[in-house]
Amino acid sequence: SFPTRRSSDLVSNSGPTSNYVKNSGKFVEVENRQGSLKPGDIRLSSGHIEIYVEQNGVGKIASASHGSRTGELLPFYDNSRTFKAYRYIGNTNI
Repeated sequence: SFPTRRSSDLVSNSGPTSNYVKNSGKFVEVENRQGSLKPGDIRLSSGHIEIYVEQNGVGKIASASHGSRTGELLPFYDNSRTFKAYRYIGNTNI
């Protein structure tokens, strides 16, 4: 079961979500800019997760806030100073 904590605690730079992404061997950090991201890449900051998607070939950001608003697709925006981007590569510990 997933820990029952505030969403900002789960995604903080030392929270379980961030630690899993950084230490599981299943994700690699990628450059956080539109030309480098692929659909499914995630962007993490303290207290927030975003997913990069493409709609009709146009890069967008899927985002939501726990308890305060539903999910939405936003135009791509540069947040490279506060977010790091990661790509799922699967289990490399075989």
